[in-house]
Amino acid sequence: MLSAAVLCSCAGKQQTGKTSIPFVREVISNTSSVEHRKVADYTPAKSGAIYIIGSEDYVSALRQELLECDRFDNVDASSKPDGLKDFSGETIGSVFDLLYTPYSQYSSDSQVREICIKDILSTMDTVCYVGAFDKTGVGTKPCAKLAVLASPYFSEYGHFDADTLFSALNCSMPVISPLNVMIDEALENTGKDAMIGVIAPSESIPIAGYTALVQEKAKDLGLESVECVVFPSDSSETNPLVSFLDKYIAAGYTHQLEAIIIDDLDIDASAFNDELEVMLSGVNAETGAYSNLLAKGFKILDIRSAVSTKCFRTLREMNLFTHNISKAKAADYQTLLNDENSVVLTQYSPVQ
Repeated sequence: MLSAAVLCSCAGKQQTGKTSIPFVREVISNTSSVEHRKVADYTPAKSGAIYIIGSEDYVSALRQELLECDRFDNVDASSKPDGLKDFSGETIGSVFDLLYTPYSQYSSDSQVREICIKDILSTMDTVCYVGAFDKTGVGTKPCAKLAVLASPYFSEYGHFDADTLFSALNCSMPVISPLNVMIDEALENTGKDAMIGVIAPSESIPIAGYTALVQEKAKDLGLESVECVVFPSDSSETNPLVSFLDKYIAAGYTHQLEAIIIDDLDIDASAFNDELEVMLSGVNAETGAYSNLLAKGFKILDIRSAVSTKCFRTLREMNLFTHNISKAKAADYQTLLNDENSVVLTQYSPVQ
């Protein structure tokens, strides 16, 4: 198996032909349930935390990105660093899903979809158990004001259900899926037909998952013919962009690429952008020939920048920044089942 936009509209959702899982339908219909009341009555607050949810590798990488990135001017939101971390004053909550990972172990996608929703719900209250083996001691944690579905599996098997649930109960808390964010940007301002490239890690969702997500978004946008070509990542490549294009040519493709999505945390996007700059400059005739395979406005998209950019713009648009001038702080949790078989959070204890 090969890897993650703010929630899309209900209209787009229905075009996909998907149906929500039984757990989501139960939460929507059972107005007396704790889960229904939690979602229906929820309003994200500035004092809340940004929660990153999923497997340890993805959560750790995106946690570090949000704690350290400086991609924007914090005053006018222009795309330039200003010497102040973009998420200064914010709490970055990490939800390491030690209870259910790896998600590849589940034979049914409905299982992963339910896990995704339960993990999101666990961030929407202040309950935090003192320890994994002490369910009598209950502490507190900040509620979520934004959730990031870090794991690719949640993009393919869960983001839709979050959309369904939150839309049905008019919950305004944004839920961001990195892969969907990158697909949105890849298809922005394209023609009626387009080709999107994807570089995927070896342990990720099936290739068909990428294709389905791209085609669903294309249908939402009214694009007639959009294809997606996926190649496994190789961190040993010294010229990764040229290597991708060589594979593309060898596979018989000739259509110009709108974008390449790098869905692997171990691949350095800057190496691709450096190659792209030289390629488009025409300085090197050998690599310059590859530019014919790149559409006007071709983009290199990677997980880290996609998440930090989308989080920054979403918090700004919804006026959810704390506006505290202080360092961003980390709050790390892991998943746990309580006595009612609901997912709750406790302080993170890394496995030694």
